[in-house]
Amino acid sequence: MCDRKVYQQYFLQINPLLGKVTRAIRAIAMWHSMCNGPKKVAKLLTILDEALGVMTNEEIAMQKTPEPVVNLIFEDVGSYLQDMAEEFEFKSVHEWHSAIEARVSDIRFLHEQGLHEMLSEFDVEPILDLLAEMETALSIATSGLKEAITTGEYVSLDIDSDESDE
Repeated sequence: MCDRKVYQQYFLQINPLLGKVTRAIRAIAMWHSMCNGPKKVAKLLTILDEALGVMTNEEIAMQKTPEPVVNLIFEDVGSYLQDMAEEFEFKSVHEWHSAIEARVSDIRFLHEQGLHEMLSEFDVEPILDLLAEMETALSIATSGLKEAITTGEYVSLDIDSDESDE
């Protein structure tokens, strides 16, 4: 059994990442009011870069840790994200993330070229979809870590072995 302080350390690493993603969801949800102003678009791009960086951050990149309970939590998060990637017709989380980064690059290009009128026609729904699933994945991680902090254990959701769907 691991010292609960270790779980708290992981929680303190993950929880701010959840805040970055939630902030980006709020910003992208306000897209139509933000896409008209160059300063607003620049701010939005900064917020999106921070949120999308979470996905490549080592805390959410499902790195193996010396702690089996934390590994189990990260495995659930990874399984969830992979399932969602497939749901959105991507082969992997990396492919999904790269596709969204490309969309953000398109926004950046239009912004840098001063083509703000084209931004109002830009479909940001796929970006919002990824951010929403990242938020859910990070919520799985934080709730799992809270469970480990409170009880000293974590009961995996083990979604893949649920036979009731068959």
